[in-house]
Amino acid sequence: MLDARRAGLVRDFGPDIIRVDVNGRITNVIDWEAAKTVSSRETGGESRDEQGYGFMVLETTAFHQSRAAAQLTALTSPARLSLLTAVATHERNGGDRSLTAIATALGLTVKALLKEAVRLQEAGLLTMRGQVLSTNLTALRGTADVLVQDLPMTRLLRSEPELERFFKQGRLVDLPDKPDVLERIGRLLVQLLPTDRVLTEAEVDRRLAEVHDDHAALRRLLVGLRLVTRDAGSDYRRSA
Repeated sequence: MLDARRAGLVRDFGPDIIRVDVNGRITNVIDWEAAKTVSSRETGGESRDEQGYGFMVLETTAFHQSRAAAQLTALTSPARLSLLTAVATHERNGGDRSLTAIATALGLTVKALLKEAVRLQEAGLLTMRGQVLSTNLTALRGTADVLVQDLPMTRLLRSEPELERFFKQGRLVDLPDKPDVLERIGRLLVQLLPTDRVLTEAEVDRRLAEVHDDHAALRRLLVGLRLVTRDAGSDYRRSA
């Protein structure tokens, strides 16, 4: 068993490991490259650092959501977005990624650049090793995954994992030809509509447009499968 006074909960996110103490407080961020002694990065895996301190690797939804929010907030600044883009471009082209070179490219002082770089580093999107900047764009993919997991369609697909191949990032990309599979998709889609009130055609279309561009086709599908009823006008209701 790990000593509770020394144990921490660690979450590997991009190139960094965030160590959280037993009370759930983030105590420090250490660079993964400097943590060569870590022997396990699997969820729930026990490991010890070179001082013998034990920790567990832990993934939590709340942490992912918090990290995603921090990254998106960091990118709301045009200056930080330009900085991240500039460093990524220099990386791709093999250019100079020093603070001075990037500052010159963006028309900023090194002091002003450093201020924005620190914010991006805190969000896990940028790393600074000495005077050299590097991006961590894999962190953005993690953020995208967090956002997708919170989409209504993603949650519905958990009950029908075999239908996931027809969706991408929570949106329907391919309608199957087989009637039975099409009906199963229809039964998922209809759950996007409320059961307690009548909807106008525009309201139905707006909800279905979150899943597929051709919302009219999805609306007709639901009516054809009798999952939704339509009155003489343009009012719709989910079938009982």
